[in-house]
Parts: sequence; structure tokens; C-alpha cells
Amino acid sequence: MPTMAETRIHEVDFCAQIASSADAIFLANPTVFPFSHARVEGFGTGSGKAKRKDLRFFEPSGRLALCGEVKLPGTPEGMSPYADGILSDASRKADEAGVRFFFTWNVNRFVLWDRSQWNKPLLERRVREWPLGLNLAGPRDVARPEILDHIKTRFLPNLLRDLADIYTGRQPNWAMPPDDIFLRSLESHMDWPVMLTRQYMDEQAAADKPFSRRLEQWMTGEGWSFTRDNPENWREALDTASRSLAYVWTNRLIFYKALRSRFPELQRLDLPGKITNPLQAQDHFRELFKKAVQRSGDYETLLMPDERDWAGGLVFEGDAALDAWRGFLRGIEQVDFKDVRSDIVGRIFQKLISPEERHRYGQHFTGDDVVDLINAFCVRKESDTVLDPACGSGSFLVRAYYRKKLFAPGRTHLDLISELFGCDIAPYPAHLATLNLAAREINDEANYPRILRRDFFHVADNREFGHLPDPRTHVRTEIRLPQLDAIVGNPPYVRQESIDKQDKSHMAGLVSSAWPGLKLTGRADLHCYFWPAATRFLKPGGYFGFLTSSSWLDVEYGFALQGWALTNFKIIAVMESAAEPWFPDARVKTCVTILKQCTDEKRRMDNPVKFVRFKKPLAEIIGVTTDPENEADRLRAVEKLRRLIENAKIEIEDDAMRIILRKQEDLWRDGVHAGAILGSKGQSLNYDGDEDGEKTDPVLSTADGGYRAGKWGRYLRAPDIYFRVMKEFGNRFVPLGELVDIRFGVKTGCDGFFMPKDVSATLLKACAGDADFRQRSNGAARRDVESGKLRIIQDGAGVLHPIEAEYLAPEVHSLMKVDRPVVRADELDRVVLLVNKKLADLKGTWVYR
Repeated sequence: MPTMAETRIHEVDFCAQIASSADAIFLANPTVFPFSHARVEGFGTGSGKAKRKDLRFFEPSGRLALCGEVKLPGTPEGMSPYADGILSDASRKADEAGVRFFFTWNVNRFVLWDRSQWNKPLLERRVREWPLGLNLAGPRDVARPEILDHIKTRFLPNLLRDLADIYTGRQPNWAMPPDDIFLRSLESHMDWPVMLTRQYMDEQAAADKPFSRRLEQWMTGEGWSFTRDNPENWREALDTASRSLAYVWTNRLIFYKALRSRFPELQRLDLPGKITNPLQAQDHFRELFKKAVQRSGDYETLLMPDERDWAGGLVFEGDAALDAWRGFLRGIEQVDFKDVRSDIVGRIFQKLISPEERHRYGQHFTGDDVVDLINAFCVRKESDTVLDPACGSGSFLVRAYYRKKLFAPGRTHLDLISELFGCDIAPYPAHLATLNLAAREINDEANYPRILRRDFFHVADNREFGHLPDPRTHVRTEIRLPQLDAIVGNPPYVRQESIDKQDKSHMAGLVSSAWPGLKLTGRADLHCYFWPAATRFLKPGGYFGFLTSSSWLDVEYGFALQGWALTNFKIIAVMESAAEPWFPDARVKTCVTILKQCTDEKRRMDNPVKFVRFKKPLAEIIGVTTDPENEADRLRAVEKLRRLIENAKIEIEDDAMRIILRKQEDLWRDGVHAGAILGSKGQSLNYDGDEDGEKTDPVLSTADGGYRAGKWGRYLRAPDIYFRVMKEFGNRFVPLGELVDIRFGVKTGCDGFFMPKDVSATLLKACAGDADFRQRSNGAARRDVESGKLRIIQDGAGVLHPIEAEYLAPEVHSLMKVDRPVVRADELDRVVLLVNKKLADLKGTWVYR
């Protein structure tokens, strides 16, 4: 008897089971379906060759209703229902049988075709697709009883009802838009390379520890969280990784194909048979991309001909991977972009890199709602020059493009992109940003986005930004940053511990040079350096809008930023949401800050800062989606929200938001008063020095008037009662710092490690005996935990560790969990790891391990 792992199913077996299940459905619902029975045909003839009609559906009269080709996934023939071979065979068989509708099915996807539209190009054929949604890898997956049951009892009945509606004309409007057809075809052709890449990474990581470590480091660097000890979670992470790699290669290949329609002298996109290994494949494509960059004069950030990312080549490593990519290239070769309308090509690229598509392939993005709100504050007219210094995939620039175009619909694509500047240090974000802007008008001869792949902190004060071809002569000329009307973006959130010391020194020097007197502390997160570095290019009266971590509002490293903003800008608004996360990582609290450059001290100090707390998601408040048909309405809705906030003269509160007003002069006085308190007590805001152990002074300079600290987060997060009490009784309160000395406690920098959870009681309860307990606790004996000698703790990654109790102490991790004056150790689930011995003295202990 074969084992379950060895069980396979063949096409004839599969079709026979589907036909039998379909017959049962038809018999039970004779008035619902125009079909009476299904059959697996033996063989037909055509062009002198035997042709099997895999599956056929008949009317009660015996007339053939529709037929199609079925191929199993994981086989070369079943790579995609859009593949040339399966599509051509199915079409010929439908011609022979004289039926209008036929289908192609690789089990993962069922695609219906209309033969009466066969004379039209692929992107104009009427077609509908039904995805199975299970991502089956091969015949063994199909053969699993639960999979067959799902297909027969859940997928097939719904499919047959839709086919009946289409066949009888009850559902006349079933055609997919041309750009959707291309995307679905593209996605199905990607399935096989993705599957092989995922399988290769899984097998190689299990067999090769150095490879495994490098793969995990790369995935972590991409921002994907995973638990290696959890097989399902690990598989999902590998799937995300393989799809992301295939996705970027797909962008490059498709864009090369689009360029070839403009530059026909470029070589045909293929993977010759003489190429037999992954390195040859990468070199082949790099050479094609290099020639395309030379011929077009640009698109280096998009095609990345010199990119040698370690993980990039993994898509060619698996067994049969080269054949899979050959099949992919054959699949897209049938589309000639010269014969496709430019608006359809543009929509293809826009959908290919839409937030929804990027999210499916593991790419992070900033949501359109918060992007549009920031742009509404900062991009005020159609001719504004806009910079995103850490542009990522280009969301801010694309939305600024549409905003400017709606201001002046007659402006050309080239005019618009010539006023948008983006910079990103990483190759893939710069790649996406370039494609995102170029896709707005893909067939324009001089379609060259100003996207620079570079460390923004190395953009020189002389504003040299890069080189682009001249639209008339095609000679590469220098591009310089103009004085900017708007600076917008979502700079990377990187904690100071992860910033290279040399980079930090360079950034600090740049900041102090651009803004004399400004000195950020050694504990400033990376985004803090982007503020002063970017605004050195801002013109007088220009606007600045960043989405960042909210921590700068209340912590030491943010105080210098506060003082700098108060002395150089009108702070228009600081906004935070209690209803939704604005970062992909929901653990990071975020806020939007809007500034306007202003040198007039009186106007600055008289400016009322709007602290806005949103109680509903922005999408609900705006009320209009980002559908292209709604752009004008959406712009008006976002403008209305912007004016409501910016023009607020009194404090506002309703079910959507709360707006608290504070004059900049009052914020300044609070910060100076904090300095007086700290100075009188001889205290420093420093609690631990910087990473080198040196004390860092957060004071701006003697010229700043003594601004030291401001707790601005209270204006966003304090409950309503706080503002009512302060309004009524504020003059009776005394700052705590005037009564006692205040100092910071210890900051671990990694609470998940140093302050883990004690799960001893939970594990003892869950495990029946010692063997089960040892297995789940990583080897600890049950009796040692029951006696109190050992405790089982769970770190931030979810891994369990036995630790001697003498090295652990109970910890009150959050006062939010304390509901009475007396706190008992047995009520706390967090502990502190406290080790006061040298490593050599710990050998043989659990804590040493």
C-alpha cells in the first residue's frame, strides 16, 4: 500500500472524479443547471493527432455545452491555465466541437474563454477566472482526501452555478477588464517559479546551517517576522519571501518588455537553452537590462543591471527553476505592448505595483489615506516641487502627482514628474518608486522619474541630485534639487542602537552644519536626522510633513527636535490616530507632523498648534476611496478635512476627532520652565549616556533661550477629563519636578529578552507528565520547576527557556496592569533577567545556555 506521501493522482482519475461529482450536482438540481451530465472523453482527432478532450459538459438533449483542458499543478503542462500549450489545445478542441465556451484548468485556477472573441488580442478576450485558493504544489497535494473533498463539495458547486449563469446569459457582464486579464495571467505564470523557490529555500535551510542563518538574516532585514520553530509560520514566511523575489524579477522583466516596444532594437526577452545554471541566467538578464539602460539613458533604479543582492538569484536555484522561468517568459511573450493601448499598459503597471498587490508579495507601503492628508497640507499648488527623502515605493510622490494634476488637468506627464524628487538607499524601494511614477504614462518617450538610489544624507549641499537624459538630445545632464515647496514622507523607523556609529557621526555633522546649534542626542532614532537634513532644501514658506514614530513627542531625544521646530517653523498640526495603525508594524505608535518654514518669531510664537486625535479611521472621515473615478471628489474631501484642522479657532471634539489648540509660545514657555526646574535641581535628562558610555547634552544651545523638555503627547492622548480639570484648576497644580528629583530608570533596549514572561504555571498545567514537559520546555525536568529551582520563561520571539530562579526577579512591566496599591509577585507575569556573575562562573547552568 502506498503511503499518503506517495499517493498521486492522474489527470484522467481527477477528471473522472470531477465528472462524477458534477453528475450528482446536476441530478439533484435539474432546474438550476442547463447541463445534464459530464464525461471524460477518450480521444478526438485534429490536425492528424489524437487529442483528448479532458472534461466535457452536455445539455439534456445530448448537445455539447462546453469542453476544456485539465492539467495538474506541479507539472510543466500545468504551470498556468494561461500557458500557450494548454490554451492552444483547448481552443483547437473547442473549434473541432463547435462550442462557444471552453476552459483551461490547472486545478489551482479555472479560466473560462469565449471562442467568439478569439480573433481579438489576449487583453481584449472575454474571460473569467475562478481561483481555488489553496495553492496546490503538485499531484500529491491534489490527491489528499481533504483537498478532493474541498474541490467537490465547495469549489465545484459554486463554479457550476456561475458557468450555468454565463452559458444561459443570466450573467451577461462577466468579462474581466484587459489589465486584470494580464495580471491574472501573469500571476498564474508566476505560481511555478514561486513554488520552486519556496521549496528550494525550505530544503536548503534544513540542510545547510550557514545558508539558513543568511536566509533568516535577509528575511529579518526585509521586515518579515517569523518563528522558525513553528512549521506553518515558517512556511508562510518562505512563501512571502519567494513571492517577493519573484515579484521584483517580474517587474524588471515586464518593464524591459515594455521598453522594447519603444526601442525595438533591444534583444528579445528569452532564456536560451544554452543557459544551464543560475549564475548564467542572472548574467544573461543583467546584460539585457544593462543594454536597456544604455539605450534608454535611464531606468537604472528600475532595471537594476548591477544589482547583486544575495537573495535575488534564489529564484533560479531550484530544480526545474530555469524551465519555470522559460515558461513564464513564453507566457508574457504572447503580449506585444506595441499593440496594446498605452492607457491599458499604464493600468497594468499601476495594478502590478498597487498597495494590494505589493502587500500580497510582502512589500510594505504607507496607506493612501494618511499620505493624501499629509500632501493636502504640504502640496498647495500645481507647480510645487516635492521631495520624499526616503521615498520607499513612491506612495507620497504618486499621490502628489495626482494632486498636482487635479489642480491643473492640462499639465503634461513630463512636467509633473520633473517636479517630483525621490531618494531611497535600498534598491527594491527605489525600483518600485521609479516604476510607480513611470507607470503614470508608460509610453512617453522622455518618461524619466527623478528617483535616486542613494543615501539621502550624502546628497550634497550644492543640490546635485543625479543625471537624466535630456528629452530632446537624450544626452545625460545633471539634475539638481531646486528650492523645494514641499517635503513629505515616511522615513524609516530605525532605533539608535541599530544605527552604524560612523553613519551617526556623519549625520550629526550634517545636521549641525545645516542648522548651527542643533545637536541631537546619541539616542535619537534615525527619522530625527531626516527632519533637519531634508528641510535644509526647503524654500521660505515651504511645507514639511512626516509620518514618524510618536516617541519624539515625549522622550529625551525628541526635546531637541521640539526646540528646533519651535525656533524655525510654524507647527501647523501634530496628528495621531486612536482608530488605526499608520505603520505596517502596528506596535509602533505613529504621528503626523506638519511644519511651515517661518523666520518671523512673533508669527511663530502666535501660531496655534493643532493637536489632533482621530477617533475614526481616516477612510471613514474622508469618505471617498482612491478609485481613479473618484479622484476629484476625494481631493475635495481631503481638502475639507485639512481646512477644518488648519482653520480651527477653538477646540473641537466630535465622534470623528478631537482638536486641542496650544500656542507655540505656551509650548516654548513650558519647555523653558522644565529647563529651569531641571537646572535648579542639578538634574540632567540623561539617564544612561549614549552607546559609547558618554554623556550627551540634549540642550540646543545657549541661543535657544533654555528650552529643555516638552511632553506634547498629552495633548493627543490625555483623556478629556484632564483638559477639563486643567482648565478649571490648572493654576493650583505644581510640577512634580519642583517637589522631588526625577530620573529615568534603566532602559533595556530589548524588553523581550531582558524582561520575558514567566510561563511556568501555564506549562505545568498543560503538560501531563515529565516526558511531555521536558519536550515542550527545552529539556527542563518537571520536578525542578515544581520545586521552584527552575522557571520556564518565554522570550519576545516566543521561544521557551529554562532559567534558574535565582537569576530572575518579578517585574511590574506596565502600570496599566496595576489596579491597587499593593502588588504581589505571584500576580506578575513578567520577570527581569538579572545575572551578576561572570560568564565563566556560569558554566553548567541553564542561564549559561
